[in-house]
Amino acid sequence: MKDAKWVNILLKPGLATQLITTEEPEAKHIEVAIRSLKAVITAEETGECENTEIPVIDASPQAG
Repeated sequence: MKDAKWVNILLKPGLATQLITTEEPEAKHIEVAIRSLKAVITAEETGECENTEIPVIDASPQAG
């Protein structure tokens, strides 16, 4: 279905906008995503949510 010309024509503007408005994630963003995914996987496997405190990552420009 994605090979259909009309589908590609409809998708192009959105993909072009995405190239302009997004940037590569920083290491701290990837770390948060990995921790979140691990918590979800654990919750799905055990049926329980971890009730742990997650340390805040300093997002200020002078940090790391």
